[in-house]
Amino acid sequence: MTAKEYLSQVYKLDHKIYLMQLEVEEYRRLASSIPGQDFTRERVDHTPSYEAPFVKWIMKAIDKEAEIKKKMEELQVLKAKVMGVIDEIEDDNLRMILKFRYINSMQFPDIADKMYASLATVYRWHREGLAQVKVPNA
Repeated sequence: MTAKEYLSQVYKLDHKIYLMQLEVEEYRRLASSIPGQDFTRERVDHTPSYEAPFVKWIMKAIDKEAEIKKKMEELQVLKAKVMGVIDEIEDDNLRMILKFRYINSMQFPDIADKMYASLATVYRWHREGLAQVKVPNA
């Protein structure tokens, strides 16, 4: 695993949590909407369900929220590990670039503004920082 791949794990997990939260919002929306009759399918006589139609969406939302909670805990542990790896870098500029980029998920132009450096300098520091990262063996 390269240094960039290792550090990018935080962003990937954070993005996954974001997508899961969007799913929960959609389930909540479906739970509060009124279902309509589907006349496109053939009617099948079976034992009627005595459960309200919105219950399945509420249950899915609850299950997904529990999964999100686990992923959030996993994210905190992963952030701590990645921060430990980044903190081993001695140069303050390189360390801050990597924290802004991989922990805070900032874009390079925003990092350049925050650090009062040119974009080219930020890119150079980023490359140098990645070169100094020591990826731990899993």
